[in-house]
Amino acid sequence: MGNTPPSAAVQQDTVKEAVALFQEFDSNADKVVSAGEWEQAFAALDKNCDAVVSRKEWCLRHGSTYVFDACRKKVDAQITQKEWMQAFTDMDTNANGVIDSEEWLARRPVHLGFTSIGMGLYHWGVGVGDDFYELLAWGRTATEMVAAGPTGIVACGEFVEEPGRREQWVEKARHETKAGKRPAETWSEGKQEPCSRPMELWGDLESCGGTSKSDAEIEAWIRKWVEEHPIYCAVDAFGGECNDHTFANDLITWLTGIPHQRTTDNQRGRSLLYGGVALLAGVGAMYLWSAQDTSTTSCGVQVAAAAVAAVAVAAVAEPAAVAAVAEPADMAATITIETMGPTSTIGSMRKTSTVGAMGQSSTRTSTMQPRQSSRWLQVPSAQ
Repeated sequence: MGNTPPSAAVQQDTVKEAVALFQEFDSNADKVVSAGEWEQAFAALDKNCDAVVSRKEWCLRHGSTYVFDACRKKVDAQITQKEWMQAFTDMDTNANGVIDSEEWLARRPVHLGFTSIGMGLYHWGVGVGDDFYELLAWGRTATEMVAAGPTGIVACGEFVEEPGRREQWVEKARHETKAGKRPAETWSEGKQEPCSRPMELWGDLESCGGTSKSDAEIEAWIRKWVEEHPIYCAVDAFGGECNDHTFANDLITWLTGIPHQRTTDNQRGRSLLYGGVALLAGVGAMYLWSAQDTSTTSCGVQVAAAAVAAVAVAAVAEPAAVAAVAEPADMAATITIETMGPTSTIGSMRKTSTVGAMGQSSTRTSTMQPRQSSRWLQVPSAQ
């Protein structure tokens, strides 16, 4: 976070820089820039031949960095050759293999907008040029899916299939606005329904590149997205939420053609929760393990402790993890650690495996499904 809306003066300077750059890159003066000319321009900009162009190198040559800042890149202070060529592909909106300044300037900037809702949490919206799109929900227990744009409601979820529900929802939005819980600027007097926040009401902005998508194309995409995600879910313990954060990530990915996977508030919360639980489990396992006499500790206890400790390590990096323990014939216990990614849902508990030295002790384990990944660890059995 940290970007502010571009002023009219900045926009004019951006146009000047873009026109000058395209004239400079157009080596054969045919008024368009080919992929080859674009690649040659990178070599000319990379004065120290380190395969990246820094913001400083760009500024020293051109005196401003508006076009540089508009290019999508992993590190704000520099752009790699791969990212430079990706910028050419992004700008070539008609896919004819050449670009010009008018084609580049036709692209509208895409921003991720943030507005604080307290407790270190943020509501997200997506800006395209000066217009924003967001999901509207009244509280974390709400299930009504409603997407709004600058002129009003764009699409509603399945709740509007019930007669009168849409009217009830709009009436509640009216009361929320009159009560000051939502800014007056988020109410469309013409349509008598809520609309998205204008740019000046977003507390912070993050640049996400640009797009050539039209307003009609954007609204069509939003209607399709809502049709595929008809129920709003603010938070889910296992990553199954469908809210303003997931909407923003998906919309920005479609607008820019580049995967946008900014960490959401829920993902951070789950990392802290499951990480803390896993660490406690690991400490408990180590305590139980150390409390046993190593000369008499059974293989089953050691394997169980190892399994819990391994889960603790995995869970710090993953949202959730469980372990399944089985003992092959060679008495070496194999532990499968399966992790659930942010879109997994918990399945059924299953199967208890019996392990232990000489087959005397048993360890209760379980697995959950479905899974996204697994890691295999080989733990030697007690001798």
